[in-house]
Amino acid sequence: MSNAYLSPILNDAQFNDDGTFLAGGLIWFYQAGTSTPILAYTGPDAATAWTNPIVLDQRGETGGEIWLAANSPYKMVVEGPPEYGQAHGVVISNFDNISGVNDPGTSTIQNWIAFSGTPTYTSTTTFTVASDARTVFLKSRRLKTTNSGGTVYSTVISSVYSSGITTITVANDYGQYLDGGLSAVFYGFIETGSVSSIPVSVNAGSSAGGSQYQMWMDYNGSNLQWSADSGSLSSTWPIIATKALAASGYTFSTLPAPTGAEAKVIAACDGFNDVYLYNKSADWGLWSDTGGNAVTYNRSTGKFGFGGFTLPSPATSKYIQLPNGLIIQFGQGTASSSGTSVSFPTAFPTICVSVVTNAIVNPAVTTSVNSLALSNFTAFCASTNPVTYIAFGY
Repeated sequence: MSNAYLSPILNDAQFNDDGTFLAGGLIWFYQAGTSTPILAYTGPDAATAWTNPIVLDQRGETGGEIWLAANSPYKMVVEGPPEYGQAHGVVISNFDNISGVNDPGTSTIQNWIAFSGTPTYTSTTTFTVASDARTVFLKSRRLKTTNSGGTVYSTVISSVYSSGITTITVANDYGQYLDGGLSAVFYGFIETGSVSSIPVSVNAGSSAGGSQYQMWMDYNGSNLQWSADSGSLSSTWPIIATKALAASGYTFSTLPAPTGAEAKVIAACDGFNDVYLYNKSADWGLWSDTGGNAVTYNRSTGKFGFGGFTLPSPATSKYIQLPNGLIIQFGQGTASSSGTSVSFPTAFPTICVSVVTNAIVNPAVTTSVNSLALSNFTAFCASTNPVTYIAFGY
């Protein structure tokens, strides 16, 4: 492993202002931002150090390569040849905060930025800082805090500023909590605000290994809870749970799962209007234990189906019921001068609003209707004729 990394500058010839070689010139090495001398090296093993300063030869070159110590930024100063008896010449160039090429200790962008203020612990999920720090503690930004119990990783839920104090509420990673020993806060290098460069995305799935395909959800009457790939629910961000669920107390198998389901998200597994989202190779949709399939999408046909949307069968039902409750019925009957009762394929639950008829044998014959009821109507015509009809109601 390298102990030094190649300098990105001053490995080529140096020149005077008139274009002649900077023969006898000097290259000094200091710790970045200081006047404290530091060694540079002739190779990556850092076994042999250059003199400090390096004296340039007649071609304005060092006569070798400059390698910089790992994890140690440099200030490098180029000077002209010094006057007799002097240690330094006229400064020609000054380069500060220089690190070796690919030095992992100084060239890697860090994930965390230290917050300069002092945090004050208020609860396991909240702390405060003096000043308006809302632009730092943005919603959904990741935090790392130092506590008596160790390092805790969290996500900002909200930050509220009032009377010179910002109160930050967080959702801690599973099993972690802020404590009274809170002493330092670090925030993520990247942020997820409205002007962030991060693409907007939402990932929902199962285990990292991909061997399981279930994400369980539950509403117990007051709290929404979830867990991945098991029937036991846990309190994991962003859905906060206050009630631990035992798998034995919840019989998920009582829900009518579609055959061959590859994935399902179940909500309200303890009797509060059980529903779930399922995903199969043939289709996906929403299911209710009280109403069956609410919405389905057929992958082969590319068409949607809706629960409560009863499709007509020309040979049998002869009606269609829309999700909003509107029912359209159609069929044939007989009209006569004294009026003939025609029954609907199914009774309207509330009211029959309208019926339109037409004579089949002679369309020019006038027909009319009367006595609209939930299950039938009366058809009239000057002479007995077969008629078609279409009816609307709900």
